[in-house]
Amino acid sequence: MYDDVTPHKVMRETGRWFPAAVVAVAALLVIGLGVTLVWRQNQLYQGSYAVQQADTDAMQRAIGAIPSAADKAQANADAQEACSYAAKITIMPPGDKDWVAQNCLAGAVAPGSRYAK
Repeated sequence: MYDDVTPHKVMRETGRWFPAAVVAVAALLVIGLGVTLVWRQNQLYQGSYAVQQADTDAMQRAIGAIPSAADKAQANADAQEACSYAAKITIMPPGDKDWVAQNCLAGAVAPGSRYAK
């Protein structure tokens, strides 16, 4: 009913799929390496000086707009914008650390902030 299993038959059956398996593994490695490199490049870009400076400037503009807000809802929106930029900044300017610590929590306006809804 069954053929006898011999080393020759095992090698013949295994060998038939070996090149395809090697190509599949190599393709997966290349795709994985490509994804890793793209992710790393994005991380380097987000941490670059120009991006950090742009986020810092945008945060400071939003903080500066809060005192001139027409109502509490506008002040909340400006504070929310400032907090979203603050979450992306890796090295916070010394003058803004206190404001961010008092008013922001994980990229959003902190519940205890005076600008919270």
